[in-house]
Amino acid sequence: MSTLASAAVTASPRPRLNVAATMRFIITLVTGVTGVAGAAAAQDRDPNRPAVDAVCGRCHGAAQFMDKPRSWERWNDVFNQMTRIGASGTDRQLEQVTTYFLDHLTTLSINTANSEELAWVLNVSQDVAQEIITWRNQKPFKSLAQLGDVPGVDRARLQRIQARILF
Repeated sequence: MSTLASAAVTASPRPRLNVAATMRFIITLVTGVTGVAGAAAAQDRDPNRPAVDAVCGRCHGAAQFMDKPRSWERWNDVFNQMTRIGASGTDRQLEQVTTYFLDHLTTLSINTANSEELAWVLNVSQDVAQEIITWRNQKPFKSLAQLGDVPGVDRARLQRIQARILF
């Protein structure tokens, strides 16, 4: 069994990150609100949800965190705290937990996020993440439409996670 703070996350095509970076990333991103009923239903149907329930549910239910968006930094604190009090799972479960949090609970401040955060939350390559940074350095993004104009950004994904993208 691996702990939340020691799992190597390998979710293709997302870049491989070390655990500390992964946890910091999740915490930064989970600041947004996903209060839409459709989003809640999608969370429940996600194939990674059983891993969340298995790893997190040993001590508390998912309701403990589902409606509490947090920054990447704050999520990192939460994961570190949970690890200290015994949260653990297989490497696969921890990968699924990470993916679940990225897909459903993580916010992204598009005009300040680093390339790693952009790549993970938007599920894009590092090259696309760097292109987003290049574009925003010329002119900060103000809308999903502008962000969707960057080659390699999946407009459908933007629509799915729009409540968690901050400008």
